Amino acid sequence: MAAWCLSLHADYACRRSGACCTSGWPIHVETERLGEWREARASGRLAFDESGCPDGLPFQAAHDLPPGAGAVLRMRESGACVLYDGCARSCAVHRDLGHSSLPTACQHFPRRCLIEPDRTSVSLSHCCPTVARLAFRTDVAPAIVRAPASLVGHMTLEGLDAREALPPLLRPGLLADRETYRAWEAFVVRTLALDVTPDAALAAIAALTNELVRWTPGEGELSRRFEELQGSERFSAMTVLKFNGVIGEHRSAPWDCDRPIRQFLAAHAFGNWCAYNGRGLRTVVRSLEAALQAVRAEAARACASAGRALDEDLLLEAFRAADLRLVHLADPVALAERLGAVEGPER
Repeated sequence: MAAWCLSLHADYACRRSGACCTSGWPIHVETERLGEWREARASGRLAFDESGCPDGLPFQAAHDLPPGAGAVLRMRESGACVLYDGCARSCAVHRDLGHSSLPTACQHFPRRCLIEPDRTSVSLSHCCPTVARLAFRTDVAPAIVRAPASLVGHMTLEGLDAREALPPLLRPGLLADRETYRAWEAFVVRTLALDVTPDAALAAIAALTNELVRWTPGEGELSRRFEELQGSERFSAMTVLKFNGVIGEHRSAPWDCDRPIRQFLAAHAFGNWCAYNGRGLRTVVRSLEAALQAVRAEAARACASAGRALDEDLLLEAFRAADLRLVHLADPVALAERLGAVEGPER
């Protein structure tokens, strides 16, 4: 099955920041890994600091494990995994046994996938500092591209499995089709690539979406209606610039932070789980508005804590904190249900 990603993420590679290895998150270890690690430990092929491991093994039994898991990784009081070598900024299993011997969760992070019948969309979590830094790129514009083997070719991709699901909803009670949804998704990403404020881009996206969701089957094909809307003067790039003139008079920082924020939002637009967990296209747009609000809230918190104006380092940390909340801590179904209030009988 073909895999696609955002152009910003196509050349992602782990830079060994150690953020995931020191997060304190419980990491489940698949049952088949346990025997491999025991054998490697007994033969001396796996070496790590055993302090805090009374039996000399890096994992321990746990309750309520998901199917296929046999244990969880042990953590130090600092929140670091016992397999993590802070001095070398490396994982003992990765170093001694190779990438394929890592737990699936470690292999997969920071990928967040939407798996459909004919393709897999691979987005990345900005909770990873390396991914967060990619939002500041100026050498490539956001676009949806084929995912290279370096990003997806060495693992089984996991995520929201929509292979047996109906296509996304256009609005409550009416399905879209996957082809039109993907064309709309590409339009959202293209709009977020324009040199406008994030608010102006989202306002333009919302305006076109509000027109599109009024479509009825008696008007002909949905795809044709979307093409008409895209081609109309009302929703041209010049119209987005007009939104920018109205909304973008005041910037939130003395430097241009709009581009990285728009690119952060583009990553949320691509492969958005609300397409299947939500109640329509407005829910997906609302999720982007919520992501923008989350970044601004985290940026304000970071500035207050640091006692200085927003800069690139603080914005990067705001991206990380926002995705920690939106991608890793929030229940995706509950979040989509909450955001779906926008699909009410009257907006």
